[in-house]
Amino acid sequence: MSKISNLTFHNKYHYITQKYSKNHKAIDYGTLRRKLPLYPIENGTVTYVGKDSHGAKIVKVYYPRINKTFVYGHLDKIDVKKNQKVNVNTVLGTTGKTGLATGIHLHLAIYDNITRRYINPEEYSKEYDNNDNYYVVKKGDNLTKIAKKYKTTWQNIYNKNKDIIGNNPNLIYPGQILYI
Repeated sequence: MSKISNLTFHNKYHYITQKYSKNHKAIDYGTLRRKLPLYPIENGTVTYVGKDSHGAKIVKVYYPRINKTFVYGHLDKIDVKKNQKVNVNTVLGTTGKTGLATGIHLHLAIYDNITRRYINPEEYSKEYDNNDNYYVVKKGDNLTKIAKKYKTTWQNIYNKNKDIIGNNPNLIYPGQILYI
């Protein structure tokens, strides 16, 4: 799958159920009928929480670094509020089938705030670059080991991720996503 969808699902299994087209300006990602948590792709701000014109629960997140707004649709549950700052570890909500949906999935649309047009998430994923700003913690990792890989210090990583790690820099867990 694409970099964008892997970041959104934290690498949980998903697949495309409906492609981007002139009449469907989004990609639908199936989740094998499972309600999966959804995550932002990087630091952003929630600009809208509510329903679309068909009754689907949606969350819109603006990503200032890339000047794009992502629309996460058909959610079962929403875990964020309008104007909330989010990062890669914030759960936006869970996949669902609200509105005009036939099964549990994510309807992901990307709005380019410069061109004022929707763009294909799979195509955009090929050019999306998060500059390797994030690292997914694996079993056996510690901050010193991660810092060596990125030629920085464990203190630098810890200071950027205190809200994720907590008060003890020696306690990191597999699956956590750390900002480098």
